[in-house]
Amino acid sequence: MKAQTLVIAGICLAFAGATQAQTAPAKPAAAPKPAAAAKPAAKPAAAKPAATAAAAKTGAAKPGFATPLAGTKSLGGTDVANSGPVLTREELRACLTERETIAKRMDTLEAARPALDEERKAIEVDREAVKLAREALEAQRTKSEALNVRFNEHKTKLETFNKSVAEFNDSNPRPGPNSDRRRANFTKESKELNEALAVLRTEATALETETKGVVEAYNGKITALNERADAWNKRNAELNATRDKIKADDTAWIANCSDRRYREDDEIAIRNGK
Repeated sequence: MKAQTLVIAGICLAFAGATQAQTAPAKPAAAPKPAAAAKPAAKPAAAKPAATAAAAKTGAAKPGFATPLAGTKSLGGTDVANSGPVLTREELRACLTERETIAKRMDTLEAARPALDEERKAIEVDREAVKLAREALEAQRTKSEALNVRFNEHKTKLETFNKSVAEFNDSNPRPGPNSDRRRANFTKESKELNEALAVLRTEATALETETKGVVEAYNGKITALNERADAWNKRNAELNATRDKIKADDTAWIANCSDRRYREDDEIAIRNGK
């Protein structure tokens, strides 16, 4: 009556490592509201009159500086952007669309996390149920060991009885009251030993049936817990992979869009569906 012990695969890492619920990352910031017009940079020093006039007309900065063009802003809300070219209207449209897409993806991710966390709590409840089932299994083992002790005790009594009967028969007892009394005692003791053995066998059969049910219940709980934990770990890994992809896309958006300048007229046109 050996209990089958199944290994609980992934659930210890789900709660210590892969399973630690990952803490969902912070939601990427939504595209900021249009900021106030950027302050013009200081006039380049020691510039020739012709170069100064050209800079004022085109908004170009002296090499080594990032001077914003009049009527432009950056999606990152900064006054000074990187040295990349001003976003075209289509590039700005793509950046704004991507910003909204990333925000929606993060919303979906955050909406999925609470359900996963609740299921993790339910798995913990199942794990406690398995623990109780294991304790019940150990109780059956204790009962079995106690019954084995009683079987061994009965075996010793039976061996002693058989030895006494053999010695009596080998002694060629003379007919008479003493011999008859001994035979009567042997008959009585033999009956008691057989009755005691029958009781032990009945208890053993009942214990075997009971233990089989306990073992099946334990293995059923273990199997269900393993399957549930494996499924949780898989979904948690998928959620974490999605989070990492969103973070990577957000980082790329910052590099490609956040610090690039765009024309306010283009933004207005895009907001108006143009």
